[in-house]
Amino acid sequence: MALSKASLALVLALFSAKSLQAPTQSTVNACNAISKAIPGKLFSPGSSGYKEENEDYWNAGLSDLKPACILKPTTPQEVGKAFQVLGEFTDVNFSVKSGGHDPNPGHSSSQDGVLIALSKIKGTTYDKATNLAQVKPGGQWADVVGPLEKFGVTAVGGRLDVVGIGGYLAGGGLSFLSAQYGMAADSIVGWELVTANGSVINVDAKTQPDLAVALRGGGNQYGVTTKFSIEAHPIGKVWGGIRIYAGWAEQEVFAALHDFIGNNNKDPKAAVIVNSNKLVSGVAIYMIFFFYDAPEAPKGAFGKFEDISDLLDMTGTYTYPELLTKNSMGADSLSNRASFRSITLPRIPSRPQFYREIEAQWETIFKDYAQSHPGSIVVIAFQPFPAILAKNSASRGSNSMGLTANDKDRFVLEITGQWSSADDDNTIWDLSKQLTDWIEEQIPQVTTPESEQYLPLFMNDAAFSQDVFGSYKDVEKFRALQKEMDPTGFFSKRAGGFNV
Repeated sequence: MALSKASLALVLALFSAKSLQAPTQSTVNACNAISKAIPGKLFSPGSSGYKEENEDYWNAGLSDLKPACILKPTTPQEVGKAFQVLGEFTDVNFSVKSGGHDPNPGHSSSQDGVLIALSKIKGTTYDKATNLAQVKPGGQWADVVGPLEKFGVTAVGGRLDVVGIGGYLAGGGLSFLSAQYGMAADSIVGWELVTANGSVINVDAKTQPDLAVALRGGGNQYGVTTKFSIEAHPIGKVWGGIRIYAGWAEQEVFAALHDFIGNNNKDPKAAVIVNSNKLVSGVAIYMIFFFYDAPEAPKGAFGKFEDISDLLDMTGTYTYPELLTKNSMGADSLSNRASFRSITLPRIPSRPQFYREIEAQWETIFKDYAQSHPGSIVVIAFQPFPAILAKNSASRGSNSMGLTANDKDRFVLEITGQWSSADDDNTIWDLSKQLTDWIEEQIPQVTTPESEQYLPLFMNDAAFSQDVFGSYKDVEKFRALQKEMDPTGFFSKRAGGFNV
């Protein structure tokens, strides 16, 4: 989709020298009013509490953005009080932060505005009688799978344990378990939601199905969730890990990927992510994440992948939390700037070369940058989004993406960049956009009647400049509901994140 001029201007302003000025008097007054309403939990620049929170981002570049103050509430009522205060200062913008994994500037970060960090609203409990996990948004996915493990259950969730909780669930969430149970948000049956006027309400998927669908993949446009009620699923020892393959095995890798997506419905316990790392420091490899929901994967579960010789095999049998920790090794230790950009694409049965065509164009676009910046990391990930996932989503009431039981196979392409210098921000954003622009031009030419035509963006992997809600087929319905929930535009006009 085209880069929004407004979105680009906003982000450029966030990182420009002009934005690095003192907060407005109105913002200072808002911070003071919040501090008075919620004593002892507001932190100003220079304090240890401020520094700790503002440096806790997966995208280290977000720490360059300096909020006027940071609130660390411990209850939903305190979040509500903050919203009520901010309601009196209509020219003050704010952002809400959960785990800090969203790399988009201004989503969970703020320059000269108010940052509400949910890091103290955390914890996971399980009720065996209802089979529901109560999950609070602060922390990372390790804070969910760890407490649930002793009960022999888990929640559909992150494939790395360093992924944040609140933003992941609000964005929909792809999981190793998605072919079995749908997206992570599809298993949410209740929300403790703080609305624009500061009220704390409880949303029940059974009695409020329209709002439930909107909240599954709707970001923060209807309110801020301070507790999720999530249907738990059985889990025991699992098999998985990473295998490394030579870059010259591209034909075999992509043939296996094409075959796997088309046959995932035959064994939904199996999952893969194919990362092309061909431009990382001149090391041409594929890094493939494997997962199987059992202690051992039966022969044939991964189809043609099983016929490819690997360079390094790091797969094995683990507890589910152990595997997610193993997958995360190094993911949070680079202290780099980072970005995501994404596009949802059809599996075209008659075009198994489509993946390689995308990879070749990515190499063409990024090659010069990668060669001149050997310390930077640019990767594309091919993530299966099979028809069985959509079918399971629909059976649970579906989500904002509008998935149905009749959907055909898709995959989600994620473009990830990690680099060290702020001077490269615009370059990475632009190169990533060049790739998705090129792909969008190809889709009408290569798509066939037997492939999926509806291609909604996946919010968790999207860039700030992409119109996620505009890609949803029910966007007008969501806009009307958002206006009903938030008539003054408290979230849609003033909060960080994707706007409906």
